[in-house]
Parts: sequence; C-alpha cells; structure tokens
Amino acid sequence: LQYDIMLESFTKTKESWDMSNEEKIEAALAKKEAGNAYFKAGKNARALKRYEQGVKYIEHDGQFPDALKGECKAIKLAVFSNSAAACLKLKRYKEAVTNANKTLELDPVHQKALFRRAQAYSGLDDHEEAELDLKKLIEMDSGNRDARAELKRLRAKQSMQMKKDSAIF
Repeated sequence: LQYDIMLESFTKTKESWDMSNEEKIEAALAKKEAGNAYFKAGKNARALKRYEQGVKYIEHDGQFPDALKGECKAIKLAVFSNSAAACLKLKRYKEAVTNANKTLELDPVHQKALFRRAQAYSGLDDHEEAELDLKKLIEMDSGNRDARAELKRLRAKQSMQMKKDSAIF
C-alpha cells in the first residue's frame, strides 16, 4: 500500500515576537474560539492544545498598554477556565487544579473555576480541599444547585471511603 501526498497550500503564521499587541490579542482569541469549537465537538485534547497555544500569545502582558490589559485578562480567564474543564473531561485532575488556580489568581471569586477545582480535587480524592471549595462556592451563591449536588456526591463518596477503610482495619 502506497500513498502519494501533495501539499497544495501552506501559510506560515507570524511568530508572536513579530506581532503587534492587537495581532497577539486577535491570535489568542482565534485560538480560544478554535478550542471552544473542539470542546463542543468533544475533542478535548485538541481543545486543550488550542487553549495552551492561545494563552502563549498574551501570557506576558506586561508589554501591553493599560487599555489592552483588561482584554488580555478576560481572555486568560476564559482560556484557563476552559482548560480546566477540558482537563476534567480528560481525567487530568492535577492539570485541572493548576488551570483553575491560574484562573483564581486572576479572579479569586470566579465561580466556575472554584467548581472545577472542587471537581478536580474530588477526582484526586482530596475530599477536604474539594469540600472547602464547594462550601466557599455555596457561601458566595446559596442558590447554586450544582455546588450543592456536588457536595452531596462528595459526602457520599467520603462515607463510602470511610466504610472501606473501616472494613480494612
């Protein structure tokens, strides 16, 4: 079996150091949107790759003027939060915690990031940290049904673990 492959077109993208600040923001937005499309299609590994590529354009926002720093922060918040969601789907819980922490560094009361970090801690069987995040989330928004349901699941998981532990000992 033999294949002949012919490259019909190729466009080389600019390197980030050759871009203006506005071009960097546009490129980061394009990567974020591509990541969102992959995430919606269930291609989480590809989505994660696009999110990582997008944040590289704006991760060092010290050179951006003050007018564009807000836009950079908004993109970073979305990219890190979405990366945490993609990591959860891929069961990469440590990466999910890292991405949620990056989101929370930018916005300490970001509810999605708190919820995703709690889910990641639960996946890592770090029940105390997960419970702290969920309680903080419920404190912030007492009507948050998802957080209450996750806390209920977490407590059931903890009781199952305690039963297993007591049976072993």
